[in-house]
Amino acid sequence: MSKVIKLSEVTDQEWNEVQDFNKTITQEFLEQQHLSPQTLTQYESGIKQFFRWVKDNCGNKSIIELKPRDALRYQNFLMSRNLSSSAVKFKRSTVSSLCGYIELYYAEEHPLFRNIYNKKIPNPPKALRNEKQPLSKEELDLLIDTLKEKEEWQMVAYILFSYWSGCRRSEAVQLKREVVTYEKVKDNKTGEYKDYYMTHPIRCKGKGREGNIRKLVLG
Repeated sequence: MSKVIKLSEVTDQEWNEVQDFNKTITQEFLEQQHLSPQTLTQYESGIKQFFRWVKDNCGNKSIIELKPRDALRYQNFLMSRNLSSSAVKFKRSTVSSLCGYIELYYAEEHPLFRNIYNKKIPNPPKALRNEKQPLSKEELDLLIDTLKEKEEWQMVAYILFSYWSGCRRSEAVQLKREVVTYEKVKDNKTGEYKDYYMTHPIRCKGKGREGNIRKLVLG
C-alpha cells in the first residue's frame, strides 16, 4: 500500500500570502454561529489548505475566478497523496460548503458565480485506507489485566467506558467523576434495578453547536 502523504497545517506566513478576498470570505464563513466548534476547526484547516494550494497552483486567484477544472485538479492533487476517500471527500465538502455560502450571500455582487464542485465532478471511489478490527473479548481482557498489573487505573476506566458505551474520545473526556456515586438504572414499571448505569448528559456528535445531547450506558 502506498504511503499516505498528509497535508501540513497552513502557517501564518503562508496564510498571509493568500489572496485578500479568499482570506476575508474564509473568516466570514467561519463566524457562523450554528456550526459546532469541532466542525469550525475542521473547516478552517480544510479551507486554508485549499487556498494554499490555490496560491501555489492557480496564481493565487480569488475563489470567484476559479472554475470546476480547478476543483477537479485539487481533488486529483489530494488523491495523488494517497489520502483515504473519506478524507478527500471531507476536504472537497469544505470547499463546496464555502462556495454554497458565497452563492447564497453574495449573489448580488457575484451573480455568475457557481459552486466549483458541481455534479459532473465525480466523488473519489470509496476505499478504506485502514481496515478497523475491534478487539475480541479475549484481547480486551488481556489488555485490562495488563493495565491493572501496572496500576494504570485511569486507562482501565477509559477503555472499559469506551468499550461499554461505544463513545468517541471527545465524548469520553466529558465524563465526570460523580458517576461513581450513581445508582443503577431503575425499571419504571417493575421498580427493579437493571444491570447498568446511565451517565449525565454528554454532548455527542450531531449538527449544530449543541450537537446531540445523550446519556451513555456504562457497566
